[in-house]
Amino acid sequence: MNAKVDFLSNIECEYKYALNKQYADTFMADLCTKFNEMILLAYHALPQEYAAKHSIEEFKADISKLRRESLSNDYFDTKDDELFKEYRMGLRLRRSDKFKGVEQTIKFKSKSVMSSAAHTHAEFNARSEQDLEKPDLSLFEPGQLPEGIDQVLAGKDLLCKYQTNFERQSLVFTFPYFINFEVAVDVGSIASGKCVSEISEVEFEIKSIDEDFLKDNLNKRIIDLDDIRFEFCTLINELLLLVSGAPTVFAEKEPDKYKSITLGQHGRYCVASDLDYTGFENCQSGSHDVMINQSQEQLISSMPLKEGGLIAMEPLSKLRRAVILKAFAQDNPDISLPTSKSDKVLLSVSKGTRVDLEAFKDALNCYKRTTNPTIELYNQTSYVITDAFNVAVGLANLLGTQEHLKDLGFIVSEIIDFACNHKKFRIPEKTKLFHRSLCQDPDLRDLSMLIVTECSNMYLEFNIKMWFEPFLNTYNELLASEEGLSADKFKELSRSLVNNSQSIKTLEYIDRASYILKRKSKLLNFDPTEDYKHIALSTQYHLRQAWNSIAIAY
Repeated sequence: MNAKVDFLSNIECEYKYALNKQYADTFMADLCTKFNEMILLAYHALPQEYAAKHSIEEFKADISKLRRESLSNDYFDTKDDELFKEYRMGLRLRRSDKFKGVEQTIKFKSKSVMSSAAHTHAEFNARSEQDLEKPDLSLFEPGQLPEGIDQVLAGKDLLCKYQTNFERQSLVFTFPYFINFEVAVDVGSIASGKCVSEISEVEFEIKSIDEDFLKDNLNKRIIDLDDIRFEFCTLINELLLLVSGAPTVFAEKEPDKYKSITLGQHGRYCVASDLDYTGFENCQSGSHDVMINQSQEQLISSMPLKEGGLIAMEPLSKLRRAVILKAFAQDNPDISLPTSKSDKVLLSVSKGTRVDLEAFKDALNCYKRTTNPTIELYNQTSYVITDAFNVAVGLANLLGTQEHLKDLGFIVSEIIDFACNHKKFRIPEKTKLFHRSLCQDPDLRDLSMLIVTECSNMYLEFNIKMWFEPFLNTYNELLASEEGLSADKFKELSRSLVNNSQSIKTLEYIDRASYILKRKSKLLNFDPTEDYKHIALSTQYHLRQAWNSIAIAY
């Protein structure tokens, strides 16, 4: 591996959140304000050589550069959605008021077995000056289309199955000595025939990685895209918490990192007091009183808490939501999309408009019946749980019937039980010997505690207790109340719990849990004759970061 490795070669990696529509027009300006305040802190912590080459002005977000665009998108598939079923593929023609002709895009999933909070897939684009009515696959270069697609499409027509139309605001941000990323706010609609649903979301997409950062960190804290995602997810989490009105808790968690900074007219250094649970619900002023005393000031000023909540988790892509809308319409030909006042709607599991609870229960029961499960079985069960949770949240946001809401409550309760009642693994003797070699390596003295032993399970349990359990308690109370939990109330709940932090942190937690499970499996099944050290070093670094920031913004 060398410093010029491109982890993002034809790969789209983004994080998606539902956005309260009432803040869509002001979100980007608030984001720029908070981002620039973070940059002021981060710049003083840069390596000296890097800071000498780059002025702080290079990194400040400029709202005047905001790009506004009207986008119309037609998604094509066969009559029976075989591209989506086989590859989770989106084959799209996009038209914009900013360019002539069409942009043809193909996105599809690799053979990765693990779902996570990030939407990560292969992506290829081709521009046509002509306004195509149907995709022309010959525009893509050799090797860009997934293997076997010719057989899938043989003798079949491509039909326009779904449409999305939205107004996009977008801006590229640069975080020094790390990453370039684009933020896009989309407001519009998804349509599948007569079935239409609103779009109001914000996406964070990695565009490029700083070459100096890669050169200095390859084989130490970065070995693959998962390491990049892990750090990027944490950065988004801190930024969104600031935009939603949380104080600067992250600055207090690592005061040594910022102790050389002097800010303000008096040149004083100080930190914000920690956010103790909630406590700011009744705050009416423009900022929060988080100062320990009058001689101390907060490094990053807080915005007012956003009344009605700001963002929520949105784990499903626009295409997947469109496919679900089509399935819903087929299952319920005489029923429109449910509203907060709708009656129960009969839904089919086979068509994909409900979580497949039978497969979910089967995976859990298989694990429970095993006295000493292998790490592989533990991981496989976790993959099923992660996917079921993502789909359940997406369906609750999109359709929100009582059945969907109950499905989500059941899945969350089972997640808590699974994470808090783990079992001792059956580990082969060869793996134990390799584990011992890890523990004896002086450079990896923390790795055994962080990833290989039961302590990584403790990390999962700690996060489950912190984020999922409080959510479930409130969720069940609303479900059991006389008024009940409607789709609208679910969205409000997701946006507002603990000043948005539950929704934000849950999304981050899922990505972190995915990382831990992948790395545990990779390390404990590694061939000891190969060079494993770079994987172990990067894993150790990121798990240390996870533990250090485990209570950010709680």
